Amino acid sequence: MEEKNTYVLDDKDSALDLLSSEKAIIGAYSTFLCESATPAVKRCFSSILSEEYKVQEELFAVMNKRGWYPVDGAEDKKIEQTKQKFVASVTG
Repeated sequence: MEEKNTYVLDDKDSALDLLSSEKAIIGAYSTFLCESATPAVKRCFSSILSEEYKVQEELFAVMNKRGWYPVDGAEDKKIEQTKQKFVASVTG
């Protein structure tokens, strides 16, 4: 008999795959929204994109809570520096 090499994704790997897929979907819908020819189509894609952002946010929150996607908090000083840099680039 021939042995089959199979790999079963655990919960973390499945969640990482889902998050990666959501990021790709969001990118595609963002492009579709920008290239929409009519207001009705733009509204449709905008609505779908908004829902996809919610799904991505919820998935990220679950992963972060379980320690599968840790994120270090930024210091207030660094946040303020980044804001000032952005404001300067937009206004200057």
